Amino acid sequence: MREGLTFEFDRQRLFTDVGTLILSRFLMLRPRSLQLENVELDREFQRRGVDLIWRRAIPGHEQTLVEIKCDTHAGTDETLARSAEYPYYGLATSNFALETVANDVVGKPGWVFGSGADMLLYYFAAIPRTIGEIEELWTAGEEYLLANLNLSGDLLYVIDLPMLREWFVGVQQAYREIAAQNTSYRTRSRLVPCRDVLDAIEHCRLVEDVYRLVISAPGFPKF
Repeated sequence: MREGLTFEFDRQRLFTDVGTLILSRFLMLRPRSLQLENVELDREFQRRGVDLIWRRAIPGHEQTLVEIKCDTHAGTDETLARSAEYPYYGLATSNFALETVANDVVGKPGWVFGSGADMLLYYFAAIPRTIGEIEELWTAGEEYLLANLNLSGDLLYVIDLPMLREWFVGVQQAYREIAAQNTSYRTRSRLVPCRDVLDAIEHCRLVEDVYRLVISAPGFPKF
């Protein structure tokens, strides 16, 4: 999230769609995964802040509701990060942007408080591609897109969302607040060091190179 910039929904949607595609493939590679259902367009699940339903052959965890958040701040190339041609490439950060207010006009709570998901997938991925390049790659199919995104590295934090919320509600005032301007309202978030969340939340883990795991999986086509 870049403070003070008008939020461009369609542009963010494309980035989130790419991240969701990568993460969906990643989840289905996990042991005992059975099925993944995308419910992003289901109004009921939209209201509940749930993106995916992940079904597994794990007693007590047969069904997990998943919320996905994608962040561009994972790159190291300052030239790409400064270029308007590469909106999905930002310099690496050590902070989460935890949304506390989704709409400050109507008082709608942000996803950290409003989501009904069991699991948060917070995905840092900087894409060294223009919007036009990504759209063109996607027209050739999901596998072709994935094979040619050319991510140099990414980070995924898998977090128990109810535990995150329980901890964060008592400490949020300690972290710097930022705002993003929309057409008629603002969203508000707190910048929280990733290390603080890893230390505070028992069920929180870091997975590196998710993209490489996906495109290196057995059966992934070679182009």
